[in-house]
Amino acid sequence: MGRDEQAAGRETGMVTAELAVSLVTLLLVLAAVLGAARVGLDRAAATSVAAAVAREGARGGPTDQVWGRLQTGLPPGSAVSVFRSADAVTATVNVPVRVGLIGTLLPDRMTVRAVAVTEEP
Repeated sequence: MGRDEQAAGRETGMVTAELAVSLVTLLLVLAAVLGAARVGLDRAAATSVAAAVAREGARGGPTDQVWGRLQTGLPPGSAVSVFRSADAVTATVNVPVRVGLIGTLLPDRMTVRAVAVTEEP
């Protein structure tokens, strides 16, 4: 085996190692992006549910029925609390954060609130 053949063999091995490292890096970045997208979608869904519950409460309707219908679009373990004051209704939705690898960077749960002004009957 000549000198040129040995150099070509080493270069082929280096390319293989670089490709393996870049594929792992690409997969880690993809997992982080997909995890962040999932958190964003869960937050948007929780905001929508909180707004619907607050609106129903402001109209004097049964907020538990609205929650029962809409909680199916949220992650398991989600919870709602409704606070009524003289002039407004506040719905707070607490949702578990579902992420894979970036879970250590984010809190375990996220909370969204929606406020609706009480309507006169």
